Amino acid sequence: MAMYPATVSIKRPEISSRLLLFLRPILLFPHLGWVLLYSIAAGLVSLAALCAIIVVGRNPRPTWEFGVRYLRYVTRLSAYASLLTDVYPPFHSREEGLYPVRIRIEYPQKIYRFQALFRGLILIPQFFFGVGYSFVMMFVAFAVFWVVLFRGRIPEGLWGLVQRYFVWQYRLNAYVLLLIDEYPPFNGLQPLAAEEGFAED
Repeated sequence: MAMYPATVSIKRPEISSRLLLFLRPILLFPHLGWVLLYSIAAGLVSLAALCAIIVVGRNPRPTWEFGVRYLRYVTRLSAYASLLTDVYPPFHSREEGLYPVRIRIEYPQKIYRFQALFRGLILIPQFFFGVGYSFVMMFVAFAVFWVVLFRGRIPEGLWGLVQRYFVWQYRLNAYVLLLIDEYPPFNGLQPLAAEEGFAED
């Protein structure tokens, strides 16, 4: 399997907190205002990146790095909300090797202007796929909640389902933010080399 330019590593917790199942919505509340402001800024920066891509055919380093930091933050936040980790997400977006959710994105030397300009239309198949995928994952999330409540951990099978959805969503976000140029595949599979790469850091 070829390595996709956007990969993510999620360390599976040995034990998941039953208490956090009920406290998590309250604990996420302080992030709501910050993620809203951060998302508005990321949208404006992505618009500036799109203008630059149309002119020079690439995403300038400053706008690309801002997008990567934003994606790192929302990826951590999403993983916490999805019960993939019990480690509270920080408000900053710096890279931290100790945090259980890590991302890696290769800087694209070139982004095709046509693809960038019409990315919304190109993503229509992903939209319809995502509607069905998200509907199925609602039932998986329901099962995860009750399994964690009674067993205190997420079984490997359920973990794999949630992780693959999470990886698909992460790649899609990276593509939408103009951080990569490769179209996201309709699955959340990653080669073993992706995890080995994170382990080497």
